[in-house]
Amino acid sequence: MDRLIGVAVLAALNAWVAWRYSRLPIGPDEGMWMLTGWTGARYGVDYVDCKPPGIHLWMALLARLTGRRVGAAKFLHHLTVGALAIAAYLLSGQLATGLMATALLQSAWLYAYQSWVDALGASLLLVAVLAPPAWMPAVLVVAVLFNVKMAVP
Repeated sequence: MDRLIGVAVLAALNAWVAWRYSRLPIGPDEGMWMLTGWTGARYGVDYVDCKPPGIHLWMALLARLTGRRVGAAKFLHHLTVGALAIAAYLLSGQLATGLMATALLQSAWLYAYQSWVDALGASLLLVAVLAPPAWMPAVLVVAVLFNVKMAVP
């Protein structure tokens, strides 16, 4: 029962954060990451980016799922980051881990991870560290596909 309450608290908190972020304008980086999903431009052919293809593929998936509605895509993205914070809570057994993950990964006001790619990559990095050892390499590879900087930690 305690785990269910923890999941509910984290889900509500992260849904609120996702709703708040869904109403904010996008920045130039996010606009580049949305090119494939929103315009059909091909990564590495029609435009070049220093980020690996993971974030571009993620944005293309969000475009498809949301009918290219930017607010809905932002909401779904931040809800996914929140789901990874919930996964961190469940893997660690500590509500504090899920709350700290939410604070650090979802809070641009704390000047933590302010862009979509960093929040998702860092969420995956946290899950990789907490996951069973057999999962770690796969989750780390996915994190690096979103941001090469995730390979350093």
